[in-house]
This record gives sequence, structure tokens and C-alpha cells, in this order.
Amino acid sequence: MDKQVVQLTISVVSHGHKDAVIALAKQLANISQNTHIRLIITINSLVIEDFDRTVLDPNPQLEIQFLKNSVPLGFGANHNQAFEYCNSEYFCVLNPDITLPNNPFISLLNVFVTSVMGLAYPSQINAHDTLLDFERELVSPTSVGKRYLLGKSYESDRNKPVDWVNGAFMVFKSSVFRELGGFDERYFMYCEDVDICLRLQLAGYKLMRADATVIHHTQRQTLKNPKHLAWHIRSLLRLWNSTPYKEYKRKFIDARK
Repeated sequence: MDKQVVQLTISVVSHGHKDAVIALAKQLANISQNTHIRLIITINSLVIEDFDRTVLDPNPQLEIQFLKNSVPLGFGANHNQAFEYCNSEYFCVLNPDITLPNNPFISLLNVFVTSVMGLAYPSQINAHDTLLDFERELVSPTSVGKRYLLGKSYESDRNKPVDWVNGAFMVFKSSVFRELGGFDERYFMYCEDVDICLRLQLAGYKLMRADATVIHHTQRQTLKNPKHLAWHIRSLLRLWNSTPYKEYKRKFIDARK
């Protein structure tokens, strides 16, 4: 392969998502005609996943690298590990359950027009064309109670302040991700996306929605799987007692009152 300057490094983690990862890789190959992309696929499952490179790599503009964990790692640890292989200006965290109707990266990378832009993200819809709650206000005990105890979902109100975005699709300026030290790996699963968004803004950077839309085939596991529920509760308690949460609340939330 004629090595070119990699403009974008994308990190995808497979927990037995081979078919979804292959489908996503094919989409990335189709849209990487004008952007040299390095796709890092981390196999984080103890299940053997044998990926066929001839299927995955039909386009020389899409450079694919595999990482295989001997022990499953958490969300943040997996993407931090992938970032060690990033030598591009931009670093993308991408879920395998994302479908790309078109190329979102042109609009996403165009967000970084000033030095204060640290994180770009697209709008997310489901397969039924319904807008998802991918951007949210600061998570609190009250908001969690309304969501899980009273069954009230977050409303997709674009007039509300956006304090954080979910980790299904994030594009960072690599220098900013490095400055932040990546994800806080003490969050094994859940809330690491909240935490990094808060720390990013406390460091003086901004997050911004790009003029792009992707489909997220989300499957919320918190109330379906006891293990995920335990992870979620543990992460929420850590978040609410963390210094970034308290500082963000004081600096940004209290100032709105």
C-alpha cells in the first residue's frame, strides 16, 4: 500500500459484532475516496472473530489495523488503547451499530475551524427516522430518576443547553484528546462519555454538532442486563462524586440559574 498521510483515525470495538463491523468497514471504504482513514478494530470478546481482510479492505484509502485483547477491557480503555496508534489530526470513536447514509466526515471535520473546537458529533436517528437523545443536559439524580423510575425519556430539544453527547460517535481533535489524557478508565462502562465532555469544556474547548446525520441502531442494556445495570449505577456514583462533575456544575450549571 502506498502510505499516505492519515487524516482520520477511527476506533471501533467489537464485542462479537463481526457482521456489524464488516458492514461499517464497507461503508467507510466507500466514503474514503478523498480521505485517507485508518480504521482500528479492537476485538474485545473472548469469542473468536475471524475477519476476512479481502472483504474488509477493498479500498487502499482505508487502512485497517486489528487489536486483540486477551482480557476484555472497558469502553474507555479500549479507545485509549487504539489512540496509541493514532498519528492523525483527528480521532474518531465510533460504535459498530452505526450506519452511515452518506459521508458525515466532511461536515464533522469542518467544525474544527478554530482552536477552541475540541469535539464534533453528528445528529443520530434510529431506523425509523426518529431523532435520538444523543445530546443532553448534565446528568443528575433527578434526571436519572425521571428516565428510569418514571419512564420519562430525555426530550430532543435543540433549544436546551448541551453539556455532553453520547459516545456512539465522537470526533476529537487528536491534540485535545491527548491533552485530556483520553477517557477516564475508572469508568468501565457508562458515563465515560459524560466525564470527557465535561473535562473538555472545563479545559476551555467546545463541542459542536455538525451538519451530518447517522443512524444508530441502539440497544439500551441497562434495564435488560443486571451486569450493565450494576456498571451504570457504579459509574453514576463515581461521576456525581468526581471533581470534574462538581467543577462543571459550579462553573456552568449554577451560572445558568
